[in-house]
Amino acid sequence: LDSLLQEKKRLPKMQLQDIQEYKNKKSRKHWEEVDKRVKETGKDVATVCKEMFQERTLNFRNKVKERKVENAAEFMKIESEIRANNSELTPNQLKKLINKSKTAFYKSKKDSRPKSDNLNQLDEYAKKLHTDKWCPRGEPWWDEECEESYNSLYLLGAMMDVNIEKKTHDFMTEGAPEECKKHFDLLAKKRFNFKGPGKDDIKKEEDVDSKDGVKEEADKSIKKENKNQKPSQRMEKKVKKLLDQKISTNTEGKPEEDLLQEVVNDLKKQSTNLQGYNRYKLWFPTHKPWYDDECKEFHNRIVKLAEEAGLDIKYNKSHMNTHRSKNSQLFADWFKLVNTKCQSQAKNPEEKLKRLERKQKLREKREARAEKKAQETGIPPERPQKKKKDKFKKIKQEL
Repeated sequence: LDSLLQEKKRLPKMQLQDIQEYKNKKSRKHWEEVDKRVKETGKDVATVCKEMFQERTLNFRNKVKERKVENAAEFMKIESEIRANNSELTPNQLKKLINKSKTAFYKSKKDSRPKSDNLNQLDEYAKKLHTDKWCPRGEPWWDEECEESYNSLYLLGAMMDVNIEKKTHDFMTEGAPEECKKHFDLLAKKRFNFKGPGKDDIKKEEDVDSKDGVKEEADKSIKKENKNQKPSQRMEKKVKKLLDQKISTNTEGKPEEDLLQEVVNDLKKQSTNLQGYNRYKLWFPTHKPWYDDECKEFHNRIVKLAEEAGLDIKYNKSHMNTHRSKNSQLFADWFKLVNTKCQSQAKNPEEKLKRLERKQKLREKREARAEKKAQETGIPPERPQKKKKDKFKKIKQEL
């Protein structure tokens, strides 16, 4: 169970459907390995699970240690170069320079790690939209004639020192408007004359009476398809929708590239604001039951100081960091107060009982859902649910 919990913590940011498939795949592999070890060693299932969990954590820690040693060795070379090239500096100046280069080095290492955030793909998607406008190679009607037309236009733009995929509007209006018109007319002709289904064509079912139930099934299937979409696909749909809205309300006559860049910037700003707000809610949990008048007064004092300094700690992450560094003692006292309140509530038996009841209700719902799914599909669950011990006895006795 501990190993499964650890796997749950390390799950990547995916859609709900993908997460469920990932969990099933991982748990299947885990329990297959457990059965194999039980047969080989003859030990109990619980001891085998514990050993596997210890092995996994040990491997993870060893990898982290190895990475730290490699980074330290790499920075030692950089430090020796800095000392050799800046021998005329004083010890304090040299120390500052080394610390500055150290922070830059580790920041670059952190930035080079693969990120799962979908907003990192926004710029690439904006480029893709521009290229699809000129050369939609994914379409079935795209042929050699279209490719030759696009290559000649791209060459013409390169001769004029213009990248047509980045500066589309300038090239179409000032660079070579007639050649662009010929190219787009050719694409429109190919698209119109092609009789087969396009890449994004979706068969629309006609309206059917509600008695037949065909339309309802079709709506359900469409909803299911939307749920099963990858995050990148949903982000693309969102960008397209916002871009269409901007184009429809574009009274100033801005080019499409500028509108697309505005959409991308707005989405990035939303994501950063959301990250800042999540941290704010984590540090100042006003929704918790133990948050009383004392916490409220302390919280208001911190917010007033931030407003006086002109900082937006609710949505801006960097503003929160600067506010904390300037008022370190105030924040230390705040976190102490929060910990004491939280611990006093955790020790309260009535709160414990409520929390356990909530967990039990969720567990019952989950089990009922699994049974219903097993009845519909006819496939039994992979492993039987163990009977849970009554955890309420001790707390009821305390009450």
